[in-house]
Amino acid sequence: MENLFKQPVISSCANLILLSSLGGLLSACGDSAPGTNHQVSGSVLGLEGTVVLQNASDDNVSISIDGDVTIAVDVPNGTNYNVQVVTQPDYQYCEVINGSGTVTSDINNIQVNCNRIHYFVATDTLHPAENYELWRSNGTNDGTYKVKEINLANVAGSSMEYDENIVEFNNAVYFTANNGTNGRELWKSDGTDGGTHMIIDLNLSTGNGSSNPGTFAVVNDQLLFNAFNESQGFTVLHNMNTNDEVSYLSYFPITDNHAVSGNNLFYEAWSSTAIDMVMYSTDGTTAGTKYFDSTYHTKPYWMTVIDDRVFAFRPNMSGGHSLFVANIDGNSAPTEIASFDDIVSNNISQSGQATNQIIVFDGKIFFNADDGVHGHTLWMSDGTASGTQMVKDLDDAVTDSEVFYLSVLNDKLAFIVTSGSARGLWITDGTEAGTEQLTSVSIITSSMAGESIPVVARIRNTDRLFFAAHDITHGRELWSSDGTAAGTAMVTDIYPGTNSGSPMRLIARNGYILFGAIESGEQGIELWRSDGTESGTSLVKDICTTDYCGGLAGTPRA
Repeated sequence: MENLFKQPVISSCANLILLSSLGGLLSACGDSAPGTNHQVSGSVLGLEGTVVLQNASDDNVSISIDGDVTIAVDVPNGTNYNVQVVTQPDYQYCEVINGSGTVTSDINNIQVNCNRIHYFVATDTLHPAENYELWRSNGTNDGTYKVKEINLANVAGSSMEYDENIVEFNNAVYFTANNGTNGRELWKSDGTDGGTHMIIDLNLSTGNGSSNPGTFAVVNDQLLFNAFNESQGFTVLHNMNTNDEVSYLSYFPITDNHAVSGNNLFYEAWSSTAIDMVMYSTDGTTAGTKYFDSTYHTKPYWMTVIDDRVFAFRPNMSGGHSLFVANIDGNSAPTEIASFDDIVSNNISQSGQATNQIIVFDGKIFFNADDGVHGHTLWMSDGTASGTQMVKDLDDAVTDSEVFYLSVLNDKLAFIVTSGSARGLWITDGTEAGTEQLTSVSIITSSMAGESIPVVARIRNTDRLFFAAHDITHGRELWSSDGTAAGTAMVTDIYPGTNSGSPMRLIARNGYILFGAIESGEQGIELWRSDGTESGTSLVKDICTTDYCGGLAGTPRA
């Protein structure tokens, strides 16, 4: 099979091998010039397997580890250098940044970024706004294409849904699709047409009966998912091993409100009496699927695990919400450590993970809460009563400062405030004095066109937060931040003027992000990439080349 990931040879030149501290290879080539010698160095990021590098016609050299690549021999001043990728893991694409040039001083900015292939759902010119299919992208135009036409006749609806859940497992992707004959069932793809097929039809009833697999979770080398099971007569929990063998696991399906820790999944489900919601844990086996603790009655949510402890919130008898903590083994009763008037605002679900309203940072959980005095603001807890406290009253008033989308950013915690006078982007080190506002720009996290959840990506050896924000001059466009006020700004005006490029469904990669955006009124939502600079932000591929047809329909949700 043709290697779709091989990068073109940039130039041919004489040999000069530069040895690295990792056993890898960087190359310098061309006529040596007299004068001072220099060093060439760089780093490899995100590698999962082996990447083979080559300098022109030199022997191939394999690298199988991330990290710094240091030159072991001096390079003469004026020498040309050139680094290229020959092969990489089947499920990854590696690209070289700053890989060629002329040595006039020490070179230390060569970066080899490796990423898994990105899968998403899109419509194209042949099926405008009618049939969503599975697409793949390595971040380049040529490497972005439809994987397979699953529903050839567009029978019984689209092959895939706009916001289809796609999950990576065992170096493949799994998703729900409808081929027009079997209904919506579990499918698998290795990224090729021939390697894309249905795994199992769990609902064999007539009339294109669907089992509607969903709520995927990877636990203990197994893929867990909910699906309608014809033999059970309702939606139940299933597991699938690395051989794609599917089995019934439990009567109690998982919800979006869950947390994975090691070999266990903690989730909320109905009790056996169907009177209330309780917390379950499962290791993917029937014997290992059980009540975690019956104390967690009345809808536990925001389950989060730190080391050997599991944190969870639940409504209490006074009409507020209590924070509990318990040992992960479930052998001791959970302890209530704090109570709040309110945790969840009216405009979001109780699945805090869906909006990053709770996160682990510096050995503690950080979350949005209202103690009845300060309104909604940022709190933290180390799992003890004394260690559960407000970080800062963001607007010094009783009014709410709704905290959403917490993200670890360069050893600090970034978060977005969507209401009150404190609206904007903030940063904290976990102390009141170390909590400050970076910008008051209006940050957009959702729209009719799709969600715009902020993401953190590793760019040029530092982390950057990418998000969509609106100002009166440029409309809603892509912004980024390194965690400082000076380093927070709009990246580029994708749809020039006051119109909005509406960046959405941001996906973090090593070295850049992928996202959907609109460049003009005649264009649909298309696939873009950005490294946080204006020159490094561009359209990846115009998927829909005719009239407006939606273009990029969606991307896998985290």
